[in-house]
Amino acid sequence: MSNSEITSHIIGSLQSQRAPFNYNYHNRINSEVRGLYAFWLGSRCCLYVGQSVDIQTRMRGHIMQEHNLCLADYFKAFPQDIEISYVTLCDWSVAKLRQYEDELIEILRTICNVARKKTQQQED
Repeated sequence: MSNSEITSHIIGSLQSQRAPFNYNYHNRINSEVRGLYAFWLGSRCCLYVGQSVDIQTRMRGHIMQEHNLCLADYFKAFPQDIEISYVTLCDWSVAKLRQYEDELIEILRTICNVARKKTQQQED
């Protein structure tokens, strides 16, 4: 499979596995499962894409509003419209996860990844 086919497959999986947001969603995921995850604003757009070697812990951090203020604002403003999805990629290296995370951010034009990068650039 080519990189673009893998990317398309991941996007399809993330889109088809959306589940309604709730503050206990991360408990459904086994600990220490690596992969990619996404937060969606209903059918309108992808808010955020991330990768982690422990999706459960990383999602819990987002849900507890510890990592991304932009995403936290959407949780507060539109809790009924937020959806969450993830893809397990247990045999992937961190470098490969980051590569595909970057590709998904660019393709999906996520709102909160871009806002976070702009904030980081302004701080530098």
